Amino acid sequence: MPRQRCILLRKVNDTRSKAALNQVVCTLEGMCTLLQQTPGDFAVVVHGDRDCSNVLFYGMDHPGTERFFCSNLTEEDAIAGRSAARLEACLAAVYEEFRPATIFVLGTCLSILIGEDMQATVKRFSENHDQRIVTLPGTGMQFVTQSQIMDGFAGLMLGSCERSKEQDKAINLIGFDPGKQVVGQLRSAGIEINSVIGLPSPVESWNTLGRARTNVVIDKFLFSSFLSEASRKLKQNSLEVPWPVGYGATCEFFECLLQEFVPAMDGYEHSAESARQVLRESRTRMKGLRLGYNIGSKKNLDPVTLAREGLCDLPAFEELGFEIVILVQGDDRPQRLSAVRQTLDELGCDHPMEIFSDTVFFGELCSRLECDLVYASDHLADQALSAKTAFLEYGSLEPGFTAVKSNIESILAALDGPGGGGK
Repeated sequence: MPRQRCILLRKVNDTRSKAALNQVVCTLEGMCTLLQQTPGDFAVVVHGDRDCSNVLFYGMDHPGTERFFCSNLTEEDAIAGRSAARLEACLAAVYEEFRPATIFVLGTCLSILIGEDMQATVKRFSENHDQRIVTLPGTGMQFVTQSQIMDGFAGLMLGSCERSKEQDKAINLIGFDPGKQVVGQLRSAGIEINSVIGLPSPVESWNTLGRARTNVVIDKFLFSSFLSEASRKLKQNSLEVPWPVGYGATCEFFECLLQEFVPAMDGYEHSAESARQVLRESRTRMKGLRLGYNIGSKKNLDPVTLAREGLCDLPAFEELGFEIVILVQGDDRPQRLSAVRQTLDELGCDHPMEIFSDTVFFGELCSRLECDLVYASDHLADQALSAKTAFLEYGSLEPGFTAVKSNIESILAALDGPGGGGK
C-alpha cells in the first residue's frame, strides 16, 4: 500500500513563545540541518528554487548532502502551473535511482507562495509506487522558534514509523541522551529502554519507537505536537522528567522513572551517596558567589539546551549555593519583559533577571553585576573575560551521579582560570 503522510508545524501562542527565549531560525534551514546530521536510509526533496539548497552545508566535514535533491522549481514553472510536474519528476528520479526507505519532501517559500498542494502530488505519485513519503509543506515563508523545529522534526521522524503489534513496557528517551552509565543504572533497576533519541540519532532508532509504551522527555512543551501524535498514532503515553545534571536533579530523574515503572528503588544508591558527599564538600567554596546564568543566546538546534527555555542546568548551580541572576539576551520591551518573567516563574525560577540586547553589552553587564562566574553561550566568552569575569561554557555540564564531581571540577577550574582570579 502507498504510504504518505503530511506533517504540520505546531502553532505556538503562549507565554513561552512571547518571551522569545528561543532564537528563531528559517524552517527550511533548521529541518535540512537536522536531516543532514541524521544517519539512515532516506532521501530529502527540497521543492523549490535551486538556491533553496544553499541552506545545506557542503564538504567532507558535513556529510549527508548526497541524500538531498531539489526540484529546481523556476519562476516560469510557477507561473505556468508546472510546479506539480517538477515535484513529481524529482520524486520519480529519486525513486528510480535510489529506492530509499523514506522520502521526506520539504516545501519552500516559493511552493508556499503559489499555494502548491504538495500532498496531492505526493498522493498521486504514491498511487503508482510502493514508497513511504513524508511531507512538510509549511517549510517556507516563516522564521520559527527552534523548539518548533524540534517538534516538527520529531513529527517527520514519527511519520516514517509504524506501531508495533506487540508493545511492551519499555520506554523511549526522546530528545536527550543521559549517557551510558545512567542508561545502565536504569536497566539495572529493571527499566527496559527501547530507544535513546538524542538528536541527531539514526532514522532506524526513530523507526522502532512504536515498540515502547511510553515516551520520556525533559520538556513536554518542546515536543508537544509529537507527543500528541504519538499518543494518537502509536497509543503511547508520555512522561516528563528532570534533566539529570547535578545531584538533586539526578535523584529526581531516577525517582520519577522508578516510581512510574519499578516499585523497588535500588541500583544507584552508592553512586548517589558519593555524589552527595562531593556536593557537601564543595558548597563551602562556592556558596555566596554570584553566577550569571545566560539564556536566550543559543542557536544550535540542540533539544537539551532548548528544553525548559535553557534552564535545565540551573539546579546544579542552585545546590552549590551560588547567588544567581538570569542574564537574558533580547529586546527589553515591556511586553517581552513581562512574558520573560512569567515564563521564568512558570518554570519555577524565581531568580532576578537582567536583559542585554546585544552581545557587545554582555561584558559590561557582567562587570556591573559583579558576577564571579558566568555560565553562557560560547560566543560570549570574550566579552566575559574582558570584564574579568570567570567563564564556563553553557551546555558543558554532564549528566549522571558520577559527573557531579567532574562538573564541580569544571566550575572550580573556571573560577581559578582567566577572569576568575582565584575567587
